[in-house]
Amino acid sequence: MDEAEIKQRALNFLRNNSLATLATTEKNKPWLANVFYVVDSTDNIYFVSKVDTRHVLEMVQNPNVAFGVYSPESKLGKIKGLQAEGKVSIMKKNEIKAVFDLYDVQFPEAFGEGKNYKDFDGPSAVSRFYKITPNKLYLRDTEAFEGKKEITL
Repeated sequence: MDEAEIKQRALNFLRNNSLATLATTEKNKPWLANVFYVVDSTDNIYFVSKVDTRHVLEMVQNPNVAFGVYSPESKLGKIKGLQAEGKVSIMKKNEIKAVFDLYDVQFPEAFGEGKNYKDFDGPSAVSRFYKITPNKLYLRDTEAFEGKKEITL
């Protein structure tokens, strides 16, 4: 399997799943948070979280994050998973609607009746959208190859 095939396999795996474990740090103390995510056509990852959560407060101080995604079918000896590293940013006002719509399609029950993309912007927002721009992916797929493959984006 060549590098292009491995990269495509990794991106397809990322697109076909929706729950990640996000890693943040503050003062050399790690933290993990589970987040539901969506992926856009340029392979950026988006999630929504309350602004007062530990992982959000840590991301504001240190935008370097890592995350892991695993197939629910993984079991001992048969692992399908992806780890990644990248930078996170708070979504800008003019970007929120497109991501809100993408999120609403994948998770129609997430926002409830009457929720609007404008509810996720400004100083009174309880929750915000965040964007992870990954720069490296690490794919582990024991059915396709041995070991872990690193993909630089």
